[in-house]
Amino acid sequence: MTPAFTRKLLAALLAGRRPGGTRQPPRRLKACVFKLDGIGDFVLALGAVRQILDHYGEAQCALVVSKSAADLARSEFPRAAVLGFPQFTGGMKSMLALYFGHAAQLGGYSFEKLISLRYQRTTFHHLALSWINASHSVSFANTPDLLESDKTIYQFLLTERLPLPMHAPPGFSLELERHRKIVEHIRQQETTMAGILPRFTSFVPKTGADLIVTPYGGSPIRDYAEDKLIAVLKEVSRSVAAPIRLCGGPAERTRLGRLGAALRSQGVANISVEIPKSLVEFAQRVADAKAVLTVETSTAHLAAALDKPAVILIGGGHFGLLGPWQRSSKQRWLTNQLPCFGCDWRCIYPEIRCLSEIPPSAVARALLDACLDV
Repeated sequence: MTPAFTRKLLAALLAGRRPGGTRQPPRRLKACVFKLDGIGDFVLALGAVRQILDHYGEAQCALVVSKSAADLARSEFPRAAVLGFPQFTGGMKSMLALYFGHAAQLGGYSFEKLISLRYQRTTFHHLALSWINASHSVSFANTPDLLESDKTIYQFLLTERLPLPMHAPPGFSLELERHRKIVEHIRQQETTMAGILPRFTSFVPKTGADLIVTPYGGSPIRDYAEDKLIAVLKEVSRSVAAPIRLCGGPAERTRLGRLGAALRSQGVANISVEIPKSLVEFAQRVADAKAVLTVETSTAHLAAALDKPAVILIGGGHFGLLGPWQRSSKQRWLTNQLPCFGCDWRCIYPEIRCLSEIPPSAVARALLDACLDV
């Protein structure tokens, strides 16, 4: 790993500076919403983003999001300027790639207000924030447990830093409560949780025939064991003749293919592996599905935002931070509650008991209820 003093020097050289520049005066807009984050995190922020854009006027706003979420942002907020940046992958290489490949994009804009909806900010995010020309910036103080050593490298100083909420109302995730609080501060009026709940306007959900299954999360520790998943789908297929679509990204094609073959060998017919060409295409697939089975990943938030019947398997590593949440009783989050919840995925057991001890029969029953209730 690059020594801290080298990273600190590099950050100091890059902070606040944009390469190149534009010959034209920057376009002045009212607000920049910073949500350089994962796809699921962006979906979870939809309600907050919509309220902020409604407050300032969508055409008077820009969104800074991850490249992976940019097309979804453009679909949902077509009148806003959407800037897609890469996500942090680690170290100086990411910082340099961000600077030379993307920092100049921000030179074409200036803003009255910068609003960060990213609350866990590393040096990577602080540098990106420093390239946004804004008269005023506001967010919460950084999440306390975030890489303390990273804060010593470089930290963008907000002009207004709000106290970070640490508790959420029953039935809602902490991230949604934080979004609600920041929107309430921006609008200077009471904001209900109903107004913050994510929803889509660019997709019209309908009751289709397919069962969408996304079995793999962002890391293996969040996955439900494949033998248990096979038992679930085997039981469900006996009662529901729905085509089962195993979905994931290009990197998961081989793994999904093996899972599909294992299911067919167990007598589960009508299985296919589908790798959507884009996030927008996948969101439409979810909108058109009969029901969804997933672990805690972006699919969980897409399904909930679309108010689809969904069974979501969630572990205890970050339980309560991003999930569970619901638009309605159609979304059912299953876990095995343990005293060690909130472990930040530093598991003390030989296996991930909060997931591995969810009985396949309970998952199958919930999924059958979801399929038969539509």
